[in-house]
Amino acid sequence: PKPGWLPSYGEANIFIEPMMQRKVERAAASVETSARNALNDGDRLAISYRDAQAEVFHGVSNLLQRIIYLHETKEMYSTLYEEDEEDDDLPPDTDEEEEEEEDDSDYQTGGRGGASVKVEVGSGGGPVTKAGMGSAGGAGGAGGAGGGNPSDGAVRPAGWSFPSTFRGAEACQFGAKNSTDSFDCAVHVFNEWVASHQFPVQKIEAQPVPGMRVGAVATSAIKAEELYLSVPTSAVMDAASAVRSSGLRSVPGLVDKIRMSPDPDFFALLFHLLYEAKVLGPKSRWWPYLRLLPELHEIRPPFEYGELEMSLLEGSHVHKSVAAYKQTVDRHWGFVSAEARALKHEARELFRSLPGGQVDEAAFRWAHYVLDSRAIWWSGARHLVPLLDLINCKEGPTNPDRVHATRLDAAGLNADTLAPWAFKEGEQVFENYGQPNSVYFQYHGFVLPENSHDCVNVESSISPALKGSAKGKGSGAEAGDAGEAGDREEDPAGRDANTLRRQLREMGFSSGTQTFCVGNRRTLQEAQRSLRAKTSPARVLAASLAARAVAPEAQIDVEYKVHADDVAEPRLLKWLALKANKPLGHGAQAVQHDLTPELREMVEQALDKYPDPDSWEYADFEDRALRAVGAGAGVGGGRGLSHPAAVLMVSQRELLENLLDSLDDN
Repeated sequence: PKPGWLPSYGEANIFIEPMMQRKVERAAASVETSARNALNDGDRLAISYRDAQAEVFHGVSNLLQRIIYLHETKEMYSTLYEEDEEDDDLPPDTDEEEEEEEDDSDYQTGGRGGASVKVEVGSGGGPVTKAGMGSAGGAGGAGGAGGGNPSDGAVRPAGWSFPSTFRGAEACQFGAKNSTDSFDCAVHVFNEWVASHQFPVQKIEAQPVPGMRVGAVATSAIKAEELYLSVPTSAVMDAASAVRSSGLRSVPGLVDKIRMSPDPDFFALLFHLLYEAKVLGPKSRWWPYLRLLPELHEIRPPFEYGELEMSLLEGSHVHKSVAAYKQTVDRHWGFVSAEARALKHEARELFRSLPGGQVDEAAFRWAHYVLDSRAIWWSGARHLVPLLDLINCKEGPTNPDRVHATRLDAAGLNADTLAPWAFKEGEQVFENYGQPNSVYFQYHGFVLPENSHDCVNVESSISPALKGSAKGKGSGAEAGDAGEAGDREEDPAGRDANTLRRQLREMGFSSGTQTFCVGNRRTLQEAQRSLRAKTSPARVLAASLAARAVAPEAQIDVEYKVHADDVAEPRLLKWLALKANKPLGHGAQAVQHDLTPELREMVEQALDKYPDPDSWEYADFEDRALRAVGAGAGVGGGRGLSHPAAVLMVSQRELLENLLDSLDDN
C-alpha cells in the first residue's frame, strides 16, 4: 500500500483515519517483508514467487477484515484512536519495542463490550480425537479493556479478577510426584480459576477420579441434550489466541513462518502451549489449567514406546500406524527444534529464557501429546478448552451413535456442549467420542472395554502378475502402492499393470494397497439379528408352503449364514470384487456376487498374524507384556495382559474371530 491508499472490501468503501492508515500501511509492509524473507529461504520452505505474492494478498485480506471489525465496534475504535493519538507524530520507523506496545491494543481490546480481531492463521487436519463439528465463527477478544496487565504478567478479560477465596498458584505448590494433597489442591485452584471466568453455563466441575486421574462431575442434575457447559472463547487456547499472545508476537517473523508450515493451526498452538507452560509457567493466565495436564510418564502414550512395547503390536495394522505416528512426531521435532533450519533463530528467540536457550525434546513431546489427545475440534481447527477436555470417554447407555460435538454459539463467543445423556448430581460426566479403540490407543493411550465403534484395520493389497522377480516388482510399483512391492499379493487373475491400474481407477481406488476396518461388533450383531428374523420358524414355514404350492416335491434348504454384504461396507465389497476379478457392472448390467469366501480369506490371513492363546508362542507374548514398561494410571493402564497394547491385541483378535465365526455356516 502507498500513502493515501483507500481499500475497498466487497460493496463497502472504508474510510481510514490518518493514524489508522499508518497502522495498516506498517502492518502490510511487515507482511510483505515476511513474504520476501520466506522467498529468500525458498530452498528450505519451497516458497515460489507466486507463493510469496499470495502471502502478501492473504495478509492484506486479513488487514481489511481487521478494519471492518474495528469500524463495526465504536468503543473499540475509540480506544485505538485514543491510544494512537499519543504517538501519531512518530515516524514510520519507530523502534520495535514502541511499535509492539502500540499493536497490543489491537489484540487486547475485547472481552466484554468488545469485538474480536479476526486474524486467520489457517486450519489443518490431523487425528480426530475429541471430534466435534461446529459452525463457523472466530474466537472472542482476550485481554482487558483499558485495565492494563496485572502484576503477575497475565492478560485477562475485562472485568476479570480473582475471587476473594482464590489462593493463587503460589499458595498451592506441588510436592512429590504422587502427592495426593498437592494434586487435590491443584484441582481446587483450577475450579476457582474456572469460576472466575464466569462461564455462561457451567454444570460440572473438575474432581480427582481414582483410576482416571481427573474427571468432571455434575454439580446439579443434567438432562439429556441439555446445554451443560458453555466456555467463553476468551478462555480457550487455539491458533487465534496464539497470534494474540505476547510471546509469539515478540519474535519477528515467527507467526509468518508458522503460517507457511505444513500445519499452521497445529504449530501455532504448539508454540503457544510451550511458551505458556514452559516459559511463563505460573505467570501464564492459563497456569491453573496447564498444571493439571498430565505428564508423559503418567500416561506413556504409544509414541513413547520402545522396541519391547512395539513388539506387542506386531501382526496388527496398529503397529504400522503407531510406527508412522512416531516418525511424524520426530519430523515435527525437526521442524520445531532450535537446530532446524526453518525456525532456528525464531525458536531460540522465543525460548531464550529456558535452560540452554531452547525448548528440549521432552517438553516438545509433552506438548505434542497434549494437542493430539486433548484438542476439541470445531470450524476445522483445534482448541484446548479448559474443563471440557477433562471429561473422560465412555459409551452412553442408550444411543451409541450419539457422539460428542462442541459448537460455537450464534455470536461466536462461547463453545457450547450438550449432554449426551442424563447425569445425576455428583455423577461423573462422560462423552462418547465415537472412535475405534485403535484411535483411542494411538493418540490417548487407553482402550475402552465397551465400544460399539470398535473395528480392526486390515490391510489388503494386489499387484500385477509377476513376470520375473525384478520386472514384477517394478510393475507392482507402477500400479501404485503404499507398501513394499514384496509385501503385495500377486493378482491371481493374471492382469498386467495397465489393466489393473485402469480397473483400480474405475473402482475409485488410488493405489494397490487399501486398509479397511472390519469386525465391528454392532454391525455383526445387527446382521445376526436380521438373520434370525429371516430364518424364524414362521418365515421358514411360509417359504416352504409357497414353494410347495408351485412344486409339491420341492425341498427347502434354510441357510443360517451371514454373508459378506451383511457385514462389509460397500467400499470393501468393491475391493473384494476387484481383487477376485468379479466385475460388479453398472446400472442395468449390475451383477451381484457372493463375496463371502473372499472376505473370509481376508479375515483368516489377518487373524493368523495375531497372538493365538492356544499356541506355545502366546507364552512369549505374555512374557513380553510383563517385561514392558508399565502404562499410566489412566483407563486401561497396567502391566502384563493389562497393558493397553496387550488389551488392544486381545480385543482385536476377538473381533476378527467373531466375524470369521459368523461367516461360517451355523
